[in-house]
Amino acid sequence: MGLGSLLLGRRAAPERRERLARDADRGIVECALRYADALPGSLRGRWLPGFAEISSGTIKFQPDYVDKGEPEGKVTVFSDVVSTDQVEPTPKKPPELKKNWKIVALTTDKGRLHLASGEPGVKLIEERL
Repeated sequence: MGLGSLLLGRRAAPERRERLARDADRGIVECALRYADALPGSLRGRWLPGFAEISSGTIKFQPDYVDKGEPEGKVTVFSDVVSTDQVEPTPKKPPELKKNWKIVALTTDKGRLHLASGEPGVKLIEERL
C-alpha cells in the first residue's frame, strides 16, 4: 500500500507543479496566512493554509482545510492591502508552512496579516501590491 502511494505521488508531483505555475500566471498562489496581532495560541494566530488570488490592492483568500491541494470553505476578501516588509520566521517552523516559504507582513482593512508563500507568491505580492 505504501509503495503504491509513493509511486502515485511521484507521478502526480510534476502535474501539481505545472498547475501551480499556471495558477501563479493568473495571480493565484498557494499560501498560508495568520493575523499578526492575534493573541498567542488563539485560532486567529495559527497559520491557515489555502490559496490566495492577488490583484491590485486586494487579496481573496480561500482556505484548504483538509490539505488536499484544492481550496474549500468561505472566501475572505482583504481590501486596501499594502505590503510592508518580510518577516523572519520563528526558530521552530510551523507544520503548515512549506519548505522555503517566506513570510510577508501586510496591512489590510481587516488588520495586519502575515502571509507565507513560495518565491512565486512573494514575487506576485511585490508586483501587485
